Amino acid sequence: MNLYKMYKDRKNRKKIYSTPNYWDTKAEHYNDKSVSMWPNNNLNVLYDVEQKELIDSFINDLKDKYIIDIGCGTGRMSQYFAHKGAIVYAIDFSEKSIDIAKQQNANKNITYQTLSVFQLDYTKHFDIAFTWGVLAIACQNETEVINAIKKIYNSLKEGGELLMLEPIHSSFLHRVLKMDLNTFLGLLENEGFKVVAVKQLNFWPIRILLSYFTIPMFITKPIYWIGQYLMKLFPNSGDYKLIYAKK
Repeated sequence: MNLYKMYKDRKNRKKIYSTPNYWDTKAEHYNDKSVSMWPNNNLNVLYDVEQKELIDSFINDLKDKYIIDIGCGTGRMSQYFAHKGAIVYAIDFSEKSIDIAKQQNANKNITYQTLSVFQLDYTKHFDIAFTWGVLAIACQNETEVINAIKKIYNSLKEGGELLMLEPIHSSFLHRVLKMDLNTFLGLLENEGFKVVAVKQLNFWPIRILLSYFTIPMFITKPIYWIGQYLMKLFPNSGDYKLIYAKK
């Protein structure tokens, strides 16, 4: 792991994280879930289970539902949705990530396309919209957040559901978008969504400790579970926020 490059990328995140080139390069140099998640794939395995369990608690019945997976990366969640019977339209602005998704997660119920959230042009087409770390990276300011939310809102049928896993922060933890959670939720409400629930994922001190290096599972797992316990004690301590809303 090149620590200097990691530091340099992090320092320049506002310029590079929201560009397809950064994620194309990541797709060339990483493997497995680390392409769109973290370098420590052992931690990614645990996060994958955590995320899917939370998702199931909100949208468990996916049979014949039309889902748009916005910022699908290499197709991890698209494949999961398809296996549960959904018809998935999966988009990402990284062409190389989409290429990997097509190769590794091919499924007749998934349509992949290189497209950004700002290029969405659907009207009342989908039952469910899903994002994972999209708006926090693609949007640089409030205007762009509102634009993205409008695009997502218009793509959903009446009564449609929105499920987001986003690292929304106004602190040093922010990615490209620097915004507090209440402001973000307010923008969703202003554009017509009703926010139903917000949950915390990935206790951030543990995430920082474990995510950047390949650490054996027998070390990663117990530390991860300590973080899960601590996250229950400290409100708003999750790096990612699960936001469930309805149109």
